[in-house]
Amino acid sequence: MSVLRKILSITNQRCFISGNWQRLMSQQATAVVKKESEDKQNSEKSFSQLSDYRFIYPEFLPDPTYEFRNKIREKLERQDMLKRRSVIHIPEFYVGSVLAVTASDPYAPGKENRFVGICIGRTYEGLRASFTLRNTVDKQ
Repeated sequence: MSVLRKILSITNQRCFISGNWQRLMSQQATAVVKKESEDKQNSEKSFSQLSDYRFIYPEFLPDPTYEFRNKIREKLERQDMLKRRSVIHIPEFYVGSVLAVTASDPYAPGKENRFVGICIGRTYEGLRASFTLRNTVDKQ
């Protein structure tokens, strides 16, 4: 009988140890799952904020010409545009909009030149974007 009791006690100890181990592992697993869910929520927030930029700034969309697409270049340009947009506000405009452009000129008397005109053309996207202004506003 004593041998049987020893076997039962050893078996009970093993079950107790494995039960604690399983409980410990389940606690760690729930902690990992909680952390992953928090990270997912944070990443979804930042992703949703970044995905909203496509509606605010069309320049953040990929190059429409498929043969000129380059993922690395586009990613670097987007990062640079985000940095620039955090410093200066560039409003969205279209062909036909009346614009006032202020450019810095180190040789000008006031160090700045201001030009007002109608946008008659836009080319390219992103950092390569350019536009053309005409100096006539409402036949003045």
